[in-house]
Amino acid sequence: MKQILCLALLCLLSLPALAANDDEAVRYYDVELIIFENLVPSHRNSESWPTSVERELLESEVVIELNRPYPGPIPRNYNPAYTFKTLPQEQYRLSDEVEKIEESPNRRVLLHTAWRQPGMSGEEALNVHLKRNIPAGSANKKDTGAEQTGAQNTDLQGEPGELEAYIKVILSRYLHVDANVIFQARPQTGRFDFFIEESEEPVAYQLKQLRRRIRSTELHYLDHPVLGMLIIMHPVETDKL
Repeated sequence: MKQILCLALLCLLSLPALAANDDEAVRYYDVELIIFENLVPSHRNSESWPTSVERELLESEVVIELNRPYPGPIPRNYNPAYTFKTLPQEQYRLSDEVEKIEESPNRRVLLHTAWRQPGMSGEEALNVHLKRNIPAGSANKKDTGAEQTGAQNTDLQGEPGELEAYIKVILSRYLHVDANVIFQARPQTGRFDFFIEESEEPVAYQLKQLRRRIRSTELHYLDHPVLGMLIIMHPVETDKL
């Protein structure tokens, strides 16, 4: 009799662990972010910027590329269709914010993207690696169909360069986001008839912040003199997909 009672007790104690391994126990989120650049000279000249920046990732941290295979064995309770996959643009929620930034004469959007991922603890969370080459251009890049003269175009000019970001979303009692955004700019020293001369020394801007206690569905802003990031996370109702 005692053996039967002990066996029943062990079965009851194992139920929460079994439930935790069920697909329904995993919470998924849609993560959307905008990274933009502030072109106002006073902001860009407010500090002495380095020529390069170390990525500063710990050896224990794991990086994942969107739409690429999961690094190592994927946990069996993760749905591959919801695990670090980019969302189609028709599901983006921040299009109005992008339009407002693009309409500004002193800001330009460097990256706007969104993906779906599971909520992961601090020990399990992965760094999403984003990378993009940025061409030179003005803040207002909309094609109005009208030819503009140099005197009419008052938009500040952005430098070409490379944007690289590591975004880690952590789920505990609240959502946290650990962002490391680097824009390695190649300043231009002058324009000529057939080419643009680049200065010998590049400039590296880095936005590195850990933002805690993020509530889902709320838009959050990470600030920097030159770079800015807007991020929002929405829980996914997987039973409706």
